Amino acid sequence: MDPRLKWGLGTTLLGLLGLVLLASTGAVQNLLGPDIQNRPVNLAAVGGSLLLVAAGVATLVQARQTG
Repeated sequence: MDPRLKWGLGTTLLGLLGLVLLASTGAVQNLLGPDIQNRPVNLAAVGGSLLLVAAGVATLVQARQTG
């Protein structure tokens, strides 16, 4: 298996796991609500998880196109 394919799959799964864990703690409920200033860590964590998913998907697409 191509190393880039493994890397992309792992990154995507890590990001999805982060989103699932954040959802289970209630961090994504009303994320953009009026009291977002009280929860900047939640917003950063969700954003980081979404970036991991996006980077993993981009890596998977690139690995499939070149391999």
